[in-house]
Amino acid sequence: MAKDNKAKENPLEKLAMYEYGAVAGRFIKQSPELAKKALEALVKSDYLPLDDATKEYLIKSTSDPKGPGVKLAAETYANAYSNEKSALTIGNLIQYYEDTLRGYLDQKEVEPIRVEFKGFAKETYGDIMKKVGRASYVLEGEGKYNFSDKEKEEARSVVETYSNLLQFLKTMDEVKIKPLMDKIQNDSIKDNLKEFSEGLKQEQEAKLKKAA
Repeated sequence: MAKDNKAKENPLEKLAMYEYGAVAGRFIKQSPELAKKALEALVKSDYLPLDDATKEYLIKSTSDPKGPGVKLAAETYANAYSNEKSALTIGNLIQYYEDTLRGYLDQKEVEPIRVEFKGFAKETYGDIMKKVGRASYVLEGEGKYNFSDKEKEEARSVVETYSNLLQFLKTMDEVKIKPLMDKIQNDSIKDNLKEFSEGLKQEQEAKLKKAA
């Protein structure tokens, strides 16, 4: 069960608490072992409001990276991240990415981005994706379905209207999540090297005892 947490009331914190879920979702196909480590980081995160019993259950159910528990948990928490993101307004999303953005641009360079996307501030990411999805369906259906010229023109307008915004959000999502993916990979390499070193140490100690 979840504990009371202010993240319940803050949409940006709700999205942040599932970030390692997004990482696990990206790793699950290429490396279940890394997905498992991302889920471990998720459980240890201060953001995710789980009680001790739930944390223990989650750790046990994902102990085998090749088992179904890891895949299920990775998909569940990756979907939770996507759902929280879809519920956010563009204004909230810009705020969510702001610290990351400032790592690349100064205030003067950030301002044109704010101005460009100010008109979308109250629209939710999920609503925009639905609009663009429907528009893309119309455009991809040219020659297959009987869409009118007006419908196709409106679809092109929708895609064009949101093109820059969606490209920006895609870039920022990659930039936001990549450091977490790198951390999981680096931690995995560190653990493997420690395990390798410990194994060599035990072999060397065994040889010395045998030689004594």
